[in-house]
Amino acid sequence: MKNNVCLVLPVYNEENTIAHTLIAFHERFKKNGIEVDFVISEDGSSDNSVEIIQSLSKSMNITLFSSKKKGNYNSAVIKGLSNAKKEIIAFVDSDGQYDPEDLIKMISLLERDKFVAGYRNPRVDTKFRILISFLFKLIYYFLFRIKLRDPSCSYFVGYQHNIHQIIKNYKFGHLPEGFWWEFYACCKNSSIEIIEHPVKHFKRNYGNTVVFKLKYLPRIGYVNIKGLFKLKKYLSFEPK
Repeated sequence: MKNNVCLVLPVYNEENTIAHTLIAFHERFKKNGIEVDFVISEDGSSDNSVEIIQSLSKSMNITLFSSKKKGNYNSAVIKGLSNAKKEIIAFVDSDGQYDPEDLIKMISLLERDKFVAGYRNPRVDTKFRILISFLFKLIYYFLFRIKLRDPSCSYFVGYQHNIHQIIKNYKFGHLPEGFWWEFYACCKNSSIEIIEHPVKHFKRNYGNTVVFKLKYLPRIGYVNIKGLFKLKKYLSFEPK
């Protein structure tokens, strides 16, 4: 049923954005007659994120998984998705860069054995970051023949059995900075179609996303390009 959704969010030091994000999605879903449960995978925050989430849980259906130590984005995402129990599972980062209204539209497009993924239109990032992503996408397409406009976008929705199938059947971590690149490659390997839908992308008002400083770029590029080839080799031995 498309009127009952679980929304997964990873959280790390988001005290300035998490309340706004949760309230915005809760109100938008309520307005559209959709019941939403939140599954939050908190990754060892050192600010007041946990206290804010616990306070909001008094008025919202929130399941919080909290870690005392900082792990990594991949593990937080996998923990959240693995513990989402509703038939329809959606995912969004908790930094307030996405419009809840777009998720309503994405859910309406959802079909069995398919995922609906957002692509940022336009993408609000530096020209340098967009360029690096574009070049990386060329290599990604060469290796996997996946025609996605925005394979690093973390805004998507799917059916639980499809998502849990991917999480259970594949190992992640080949790309230290690219969980969603891996996830979508695994989807193709399992013959799960990805439907893309344009979504608004807002400037982050607090904190920073991961910024690739110039002096670190050669190492980051080498590690992640090497990771793509490792992923290609890994998937070549995995049954569809």
